Amino acid sequence: MTRTTMVIAAVGLILGSPLGAPANDEPDSLMPCAYITLRPGNVSGVGARLRLSCPTPSISPYDLPDEPANDPSIEGATLRVFDLGGNAGDDTYALPAGPSWHRIPSSPTHPLRGWRYRATPTPTLPCKVIIVKERVVKAVCKNQAVTLTPPFSGDAAVVLTVGTDSKRYCAQLGGTELFNSTKLWRRNAPAPVACSSPSGAFLEVSPLIE
Repeated sequence: MTRTTMVIAAVGLILGSPLGAPANDEPDSLMPCAYITLRPGNVSGVGARLRLSCPTPSISPYDLPDEPANDPSIEGATLRVFDLGGNAGDDTYALPAGPSWHRIPSSPTHPLRGWRYRATPTPTLPCKVIIVKERVVKAVCKNQAVTLTPPFSGDAAVVLTVGTDSKRYCAQLGGTELFNSTKLWRRNAPAPVACSSPSGAFLEVSPLIE
């Protein structure tokens, strides 16, 4: 367990948070993000698009999911994006196990560098691309299942959960706001101080992203 994870767990105990009892077997990765953009679609959801890019400095690479125990091609994953203020809604997109997931590199005899999910978006499975690498996490999801509706009344929270051991990649995008009316565009958000609790709310620890 890293020093950061130990501090987060200790804070959870102090606050009586569900994080006092670990909800996952792998440490959370707290992500700084370059941007999040959200464009709602028409009444049928057509045209909606969500984009997210969270690169990390080279001095602090993201921890990758354990393999083979937490292989997303076998275990699957979910991407949750929601408005901490509650106004714009709360979406969770399934990323099913199977051939849409690709190991990077493909040969299991080479060290793992990451995972890529690539699929044709459908009304119930909207994500087109998910990339999880040591240096960056990215997502592109579109159409009907993207139901978030700006303006956001709080920060945009992101939790990518990989596998049944619940390896979580978490971001909280306050950052620099460029649009937040019929569309959302925020950039340059630092990493949050903690990931979300099992109840879904980010820990009320000061300072959170403001």
